[in-house]
Amino acid sequence: MSGLTSVDGIISGLKTSDIIDAIMAVERRRVTLLEARQARANTELLSYQSMSAKLLLLQSDADALSRAATFDSRSATSSNTDIITASAASRAPVGTYDLTVTAIARTHQIASQGFADTTSAALGTGTLGIAVADNTTTVTIDNSNNTLEGLRDAINADCTNVRATIINDGGATHQYRLLLTSTSTGLANTISITNNLAGGTSPDFSAAAITAPLPANTNSYTGSAAAAGAYTGASGKTYIVQIVDAGAIGAATFRVSEDGGTTWGSAQTLNATIDVYDNLNGSDLGAKMTFTAGEFAAGDQFTIRAFVPTVQQAADAKIEIGAGAGKIEITSATNRVTDAIPGVTISLVSADASKTVTLEIAPDKTAIASRVKSLITNFNNAVDYITSQSGYDSTSRTAGVLLGNTTMIRLQGDLRSTLLTAVSGNAKYNSLFSLGLSIRDNGSLSLNESTLAAALEDGFDDVARIFKTTGTSTNAKIAFINATSATRESVAGYDVNITQAASRGRITGTVIDDPASTPLVIDSTNNQLIVTVDGTTSQILQLTQKTYTSGAALALEIQTRINQDSYLSGKGVAVSYTDEGATGYLEIRSSLYGAGSSVSIGSPANNAAGVLGLADATAAAGTDVAGTINGEAATGNGQFLTGNTGNAYTAGIKLRVTLEPEDLAEGAQGAISITKGVGTKLTELTNGMTHSVDGVLAAKSKTAQTQIDNASSRIKTMEAALEIRRKRLVAKFTAMEKALAAMQTQSSYIGLQLAALTNRQQ
Repeated sequence: MSGLTSVDGIISGLKTSDIIDAIMAVERRRVTLLEARQARANTELLSYQSMSAKLLLLQSDADALSRAATFDSRSATSSNTDIITASAASRAPVGTYDLTVTAIARTHQIASQGFADTTSAALGTGTLGIAVADNTTTVTIDNSNNTLEGLRDAINADCTNVRATIINDGGATHQYRLLLTSTSTGLANTISITNNLAGGTSPDFSAAAITAPLPANTNSYTGSAAAAGAYTGASGKTYIVQIVDAGAIGAATFRVSEDGGTTWGSAQTLNATIDVYDNLNGSDLGAKMTFTAGEFAAGDQFTIRAFVPTVQQAADAKIEIGAGAGKIEITSATNRVTDAIPGVTISLVSADASKTVTLEIAPDKTAIASRVKSLITNFNNAVDYITSQSGYDSTSRTAGVLLGNTTMIRLQGDLRSTLLTAVSGNAKYNSLFSLGLSIRDNGSLSLNESTLAAALEDGFDDVARIFKTTGTSTNAKIAFINATSATRESVAGYDVNITQAASRGRITGTVIDDPASTPLVIDSTNNQLIVTVDGTTSQILQLTQKTYTSGAALALEIQTRINQDSYLSGKGVAVSYTDEGATGYLEIRSSLYGAGSSVSIGSPANNAAGVLGLADATAAAGTDVAGTINGEAATGNGQFLTGNTGNAYTAGIKLRVTLEPEDLAEGAQGAISITKGVGTKLTELTNGMTHSVDGVLAAKSKTAQTQIDNASSRIKTMEAALEIRRKRLVAKFTAMEKALAAMQTQSSYIGLQLAALTNRQQ
């Protein structure tokens, strides 16, 4: 603040500003010390934040490698991507499949006959019905839109499953045709037209058409040529009729080409009416032409253009799996096949029945290797940063910001020991060293990618166990699902004691006569059922009215009606009949396990419950699994048993228990061994450091920020006090100068008076 106010002495001659600055510099030493402490705390804060960022990158890799989903990911490789591409979801079954695409799915395309232009009001008025599958749209045409463009726009505005386009086929006349294309592929999406237009020329999408013959410009024929009859060919094409021998009708000869003049049929006599054959060999009639009297010259030509309405036939895609006698053919309405191989989406690009495409579904080893490589890179970055911040560089003789920080030193050691630890339970691949990890001379880690790739090929499951948490059960009906950071590792295993098996809700009917010996009649008085499953109630189920002669057929009928119900469809409700000789009973069971599972019967008007033995059926609600893990409390939900929060050892462990009541016995039904891999342990370690609420680095950062804030507040207070002190010093020196000025004035006055007195005395 020096120089803020200048009070340099004019009277005293003192450099008062320098004096004040010197005094303030002495008094400001405490502020300078605080600013130094604040700067150090700020540097420490930045160091903690940078450390947290590097650990979070490491944690991201470790967390991914700790998850089963990472090792459940799949790659789909096609040997010919010009025919097939594919993708695979997590846990799709690994395997190699030989596929042949014999057909791809296509949309249906139909075109109208040609029109001379697109804007003339040439069409009739009324309605055009356009149906695709079971969906019909009625398009209205009136005097405002009875042009080809108007019809196109009306179809596109009203129809969601058909698109209309006007195409120019390049003809000399009537070259504009309306093309309709279904928006979905597959045989089921064929377009059909109901034409209710009247007046004008209605677009025709059902009949083949043929244009009037167009003579070549050099023709000498002066008569009239015309098309006669309907076109009967199978496909659209252009015919050229050429005069071979000159002469009049009955004497001249002609030949026909359907490929632009490259291939010609044999010469024939030209009569007043001639047949133009579709295949040039005289067996398949395509069209007829008529001529009036006149002379023909050799080389005269007439062009006829023929059209069929089906531009592209709707088609389903067809794939063959395998190449043997038992090969499986799959039909799909689309070129995106999702249900042929579970979890695999096959995209068909083209069809070639002569080529077999090999599709390999395999663990995505490339992605896993990339993640392991990233883990090592981020590990090195984190450890190197800790070294630079907490160590001493003898070369540059500089100390790190966190020199001597025991937390950082301990973290560095913990990171190394966690990453390099061996995982129990694996034989050949049990640590990162077995995957190609090595330690360089400078202490950093390197990874041999070839060794890692070989390990993934040779022992994929063992590699996965190095990183993720795994659980091994001694009972196939007690399966490990997952665990949390609160779950303690146990190689010896935790005993699992199940006291109650999970069950599904059901109703068991009373005994009825076996329909096989006493047929059961369902008629209009007893053909209705209402079933409620897991809180969802069906509509009124209408049973087929007939005489049932077996309990199995009766159960199948009820099952069918439940499966067809819009509310219960997909719930997996099971209906069964138990035969007990002359009698039997029906049972309806939910597919859901647990206390929320139940089945009940309603009371429609023509209730079938009585005759089916379901009116007084015994209902049993579902139950949740119950038991303990390692003697600690656990909570059941359906078939899933989860260790309670707060358990010393088993908090968060989740098991699926498929034991039946008859499987239960005194004592433990099995044991679960928990092994935490490197990925899991690194995730837990780094989370303990970086967690935003209770992480070690968060606490350190908070402390540093508090020091910064406190120093800032104290500096602000001290600066204010120093400013007051400066102002007081300035005021004092100003007062001194004023006093000296007054004294100087008074001294001058006295001097003048003395001088005057002396003069008078003389």
